[in-house]
Amino acid sequence: MSVASNRPEPTAVEHVVAPDELFFSTTDRRGVIRSANSVFVRIAGYDHEHLVGRPHNIVRHSSMPSGAFHVMWQRLLAGQPMAAYVRNLAADGGSYWVFATITPFGDGFLSVRSAPLTTMFDTVRDVYARVLAAEQQHAADGHHRAEVARHGAALIEREVRRLGYPSYEALMYDALALEVAERNAIVRPHSDRPEATGDAAEVLDAVREMHHALDGLDQHIVRYADLVGRIAPVSIELLDNARELEAVAEHAADVSEQSEAATLRNSARVMRHPMHEAVVALELLAADLGEVLHALRRERFSISVARLHAEMTGVFAAESVDGLAPEDSLGEVPALSTAMADDVREMLAGSSSLNGRLHTVAERVRSAHELTDRFGFFLTEWERMAIRKIPDVPLTPIVGPVEQHLRAGRDQLAQLQQLAEALRAASASFDVARFETPLSRINTLTTPTPA
Repeated sequence: MSVASNRPEPTAVEHVVAPDELFFSTTDRRGVIRSANSVFVRIAGYDHEHLVGRPHNIVRHSSMPSGAFHVMWQRLLAGQPMAAYVRNLAADGGSYWVFATITPFGDGFLSVRSAPLTTMFDTVRDVYARVLAAEQQHAADGHHRAEVARHGAALIEREVRRLGYPSYEALMYDALALEVAERNAIVRPHSDRPEATGDAAEVLDAVREMHHALDGLDQHIVRYADLVGRIAPVSIELLDNARELEAVAEHAADVSEQSEAATLRNSARVMRHPMHEAVVALELLAADLGEVLHALRRERFSISVARLHAEMTGVFAAESVDGLAPEDSLGEVPALSTAMADDVREMLAGSSSLNGRLHTVAERVRSAHELTDRFGFFLTEWERMAIRKIPDVPLTPIVGPVEQHLRAGRDQLAQLQQLAEALRAASASFDVARFETPLSRINTLTTPTPA
């Protein structure tokens, strides 16, 4: 008999997940459950023995659009982490919502899930309702299950773009960072157990050290995001202004072509080049800023995943201290420690890439500034020459707006360069030791000694 046929009939009962509760489970590559923590067991309503060895979709709720799971499996099987709001089905037919993170782990997957706490949850729940209705219509039109799932996944991407995100991935990055930040603001850390002793106390101390290191990295990322957010609107205004100046240069070149003076024509052609290059540099800057914002989102996502893995480690240690779990509760910690080591590698790669992109942004701004100054110099030279070579051509319509645009452009460039230099100065090297030290302590304390 299939898992689907064994599922209870959904009811209107909704089980509330408390903000301080975290679900934990690991599965193989097919999604078969290998381990489950006490919160998962209690809220799902199944015995531990009933969950282990069963497909994780034993808790799949029929109100979830299949497109959401299509997106999930596409990412996971490609070796990428996943985060999503998920409505699950409990053994009694009730439901419960979680915000799930799932990361590739060994030959399977590791998942930590928390209570949804932000307004993003309401937004995504509305998206799911619309996508589910469309999927049901697609199925009624005769499409088979795989086609319905692909259709639903495409609709989710479309809905996400309507919300202003370039992709589901970008929304996922923001959603996790927001959920973890909100949870941190209202939940007492599980590592805060002054009464703890022995190995559990040592693990909790290492978890606090890990959180402190993550806080420091996150503060850098928030600083970067603030500076990039201030650079973006200035760069857009500057690009518009640069295009106006490029049009002036084109007009001056057209007028110069009417002159028999080769020196004037050459001067106009030379003048066009730096302004065109400045426009190109600013267009590339716009693309660079988009990539930087995506990289910042990804880095905050990695930090947030690591926070959850660290907090879950603290939960297992705290349960051991509080007597709420079996003595071998710390047995799941080595898996989390391995996952955190993967998180650190991901953050290291992201930080290195991000610093390179920040350097590129600063160089683009410097180049645009230099090219605009060169244009101003060549324009002055061209104007002096034009007064002599084409005295019958009124120059005011050509150069009249230029001073205003140049003055505005120089002010914008000065502001942009100041922000870009602040961005470059804020970049910091990734201190791997700050993360490796607590991870090493956790590994030493929780890895079983060979007999």
